[in-house]
Amino acid sequence: LHNCAGSTTGQTCTASCVAGYAGRPQTLTCETSRAFSAAFPTCTAQLCSFAAPVGFGITHDCAGKTTGQTCTVSCFLGYSGSSGTFTCGADHIFFGPSAPCIARCTAGEPAGIGITHDCAGKITGQTCTASCGAGYHGTSQHYTCNANRWFTGTATKCTSQQCTLGGSSAI
Repeated sequence: LHNCAGSTTGQTCTASCVAGYAGRPQTLTCETSRAFSAAFPTCTAQLCSFAAPVGFGITHDCAGKTTGQTCTVSCFLGYSGSSGTFTCGADHIFFGPSAPCIARCTAGEPAGIGITHDCAGKITGQTCTASCGAGYHGTSQHYTCNANRWFTGTATKCTSQQCTLGGSSAI
């Protein structure tokens, strides 16, 4: 950043770093050789230290990024969501799309003899139903996938049904 354009012999101007970069401002004089008396400042990109992506299940490679650099945000294994790119702005703040990661339940699925369920692949906040399969009876129960990736609900209890001899009295 400078105000040196159009300077004529003997005039001075100032050159400094743009926002997001650090360096010592320089005062330059336009010499009779039509060159400036000093070099433009050396500008160094500044570390982005604010608004790094955070949230449940989020991972990123944003540490150590400086002005203008990008980083990738994604979800940990076991979570669902979209990945995205964040950029370190001149104000030292990361900006980019929100990256909500939603937990997929991986533990606490209803289990036991005769139990069937539709809980596979459920994510945080979703519900599923566990019921008794063919040859068993019991009350169906609802389970909820919590943010800790665990299903909660009342245990489903299935008991086996008694076989019947069905019709023949000659046995």
